[in-house]
Amino acid sequence: MEAIYRVENVDLHTGNINFDGGVHISGDVHSGMSVKATGDIHVEGTVEDAVLEAGGDVTVKCGIMGSSEDHDAAVKKVHATIKCGGSCTVKFAQNAHIVAGNGIFVQELSMQSDLTAAHQIIVGDKTSKKGELIGGVARATMLVSARNIGSDDHPRTVVIVGSDKDLFERLRVCNQKKAEADNKFADVLILLGSAKKNPGKIAPETIAEAEAAKITLYAEIAEHTADALQIKKEINLAQQGQVIASKKVYAGAEIRIGQKHYETNQDREGGLFRLGDKGELVFN
Repeated sequence: MEAIYRVENVDLHTGNINFDGGVHISGDVHSGMSVKATGDIHVEGTVEDAVLEAGGDVTVKCGIMGSSEDHDAAVKKVHATIKCGGSCTVKFAQNAHIVAGNGIFVQELSMQSDLTAAHQIIVGDKTSKKGELIGGVARATMLVSARNIGSDDHPRTVVIVGSDKDLFERLRVCNQKKAEADNKFADVLILLGSAKKNPGKIAPETIAEAEAAKITLYAEIAEHTADALQIKKEINLAQQGQVIASKKVYAGAEIRIGQKHYETNQDREGGLFRLGDKGELVFN
């Protein structure tokens, strides 16, 4: 069973927390503080301009309220930053930076926040009529869904789904490593073939090293091949990414799916954004 560190509030009195296990905070996490855990982090109150990093999930019952971005480079300020290996669930997020290895689930409102999820971002739930994604950027591989995208004030709201540069870069690096291993493997086979044709001309220790390298490189090539196949599957899945605005899309919203993008110049009823059969961006 995972060990859990329990505390009422995280502030200057408690100091920062770095715990091997889970952390349960019955109150708030105050500005400038840091909470890091290998397991889950659960906050019953609010998170201000603080840093939360969890190996598992992060839950903030009463939401995140960061300050607006400070553009004065001379002033070093900690903004509300959440990073987790699992999912992040919050009531609301304002001026927050959230990165999740799985999904991000905002029950009511995301305002001027930067959200990045490996799989999906859902703003709003069935128990609430709220679900506003206003301003900032929301990125996910498979799905971004909200009741409304943008608002009457028409702030720039960017929503990005589908395969991105990171996936293609990972594939490029993987293929490059495989090609390098393939070349080394070919050189080893040539050496071993020469040793077999010319007994006694190549030192036994060199042949032994080549045999060991052959086994290692064979395993490395197999690993890179499997990794490349998995990345290609992720890219193919990402092409099926969708953006849903169940009620309204406001002017100022920009929707990007894969390499396609759509800019909303006027308010319009909600719908579903996806890629069509020919790779075109479809809204219906």
